[in-house]
Amino acid sequence: MLIQRMLGANCLFMDNGKVNEFNPEFFSAFHTALDELELEGSPLVLASRKKTFSAGLDLIRLLRFEREALSAFIKEMDHLLLRVLRYPAPVVAAVEGPALAGGAILALCADLTIARPQARMGLTETAVGLPFPAVAEAIATLNLAAHRTREVLVLGHSYTGDDLLHTGLAGQLHPEPVKAALSIHWPEPQAALAIKQDLAESIEERAGHKAHLDAEFVEHWFSPAGQKALEATVARLQKRAP
Repeated sequence: MLIQRMLGANCLFMDNGKVNEFNPEFFSAFHTALDELELEGSPLVLASRKKTFSAGLDLIRLLRFEREALSAFIKEMDHLLLRVLRYPAPVVAAVEGPALAGGAILALCADLTIARPQARMGLTETAVGLPFPAVAEAIATLNLAAHRTREVLVLGHSYTGDDLLHTGLAGQLHPEPVKAALSIHWPEPQAALAIKQDLAESIEERAGHKAHLDAEFVEHWFSPAGQKALEATVARLQKRAP
């Protein structure tokens, strides 16, 4: 993670692995950065040093996890997502490259997502044979455009251009998302804090009512059909790797 302090806002550039994949090292580095940034309480621009914003779960690593380790990992992911939601100042996700699956969920944790028109975003969990854990489902459901939510969640497609706006995956399009984010006229952080906390509580409440989704996620992961789909996805990923 790289922190850059700019006029009016701090920038946090993710820099983990090849595609900012979610693994224990990513979570640890992210939490360490947030420990520092939360004390300052300045608006935050979340971006990437990679061509990819984030591709979500590190399937190659996680496929080797045992059941208890995977359950604990999902709880750690929930903790990080909720921490971004509760960040004590406005957060903007500046998406210049692909933001897929958990990477798109992370972008939806921001108060505003600004994406390059060419950036590909999508909740592709079902496309790789996975359901949604509770917190991820709650974030998506309460952020996506209501008339496109079922399509985005069920079909697992990815989108670019105006479809990012129409689905609610992005709030603005700009050829230089970080530059656009840094040009925002920021409100006083304390003025925005109450509504941010209220929105985060709505997501936590929905996730609490859907806690069974976490157990279903783990059960599906270790089912024969789930393992077959994951192994096929990992094989494709490894084939693409240089």
